[in-house]
Amino acid sequence: GVDVHIAKPVRPSRLLAALTPGAGDRTYPVDDAGQTAAKGAATGMTRALRILLAEDNRVNQRVALAMLSKGGHEIDIAHDGVEALMMASKNSYDVILMDVQMPNMSGVDATRKIRRLPGPNSNVPIVAMTANAMVGDRESYLAAGMDDYVSKPIDPGMLSAALTRQSGCETGAIAIAAPGKSDAQTPDISKSEVDNVMAELDALFEND
Repeated sequence: GVDVHIAKPVRPSRLLAALTPGAGDRTYPVDDAGQTAAKGAATGMTRALRILLAEDNRVNQRVALAMLSKGGHEIDIAHDGVEALMMASKNSYDVILMDVQMPNMSGVDATRKIRRLPGPNSNVPIVAMTANAMVGDRESYLAAGMDDYVSKPIDPGMLSAALTRQSGCETGAIAIAAPGKSDAQTPDISKSEVDNVMAELDALFEND
């Protein structure tokens, strides 16, 4: 088992990354000319991303965290559209994963407001996450200012492809999608370990 002692609030992604040896060693910062991401896409180099996950459902949060943490990504969580807008206005993200249906403010409305923010934060790539992937939905999301979308339940391969398209660089997000690769250098975290960590985090944030 894994003994986790939390002295102060820790981002779920950072804690899960700490349990995955080598997960934090895959960050390649973009150089001044902005060419690193493009080179990474061409060469297959992986790059960790700073991601805002806007999702109100705790189960969906855990699923996305389990996938994304495999790539060593730094993940912030917004629990509704209002929180997503506030965090997007204050922080710079490589990608925002935006649930379409959230309380207080929908993902579509939050996206429209993010696109009206002053400065470079308004240009962050936004990927819609929705269970209603019907004909015409993609066009409506694009019209709202979203750049891409993935359907729920989230498919690891689709999520990885969307992150790669929107970041301009291959990502290590979805090692979880390839369980057959037994020669992977980074060992998988067991489901029980992830559940234990997330239960402690849930208790921590609820008492915050």
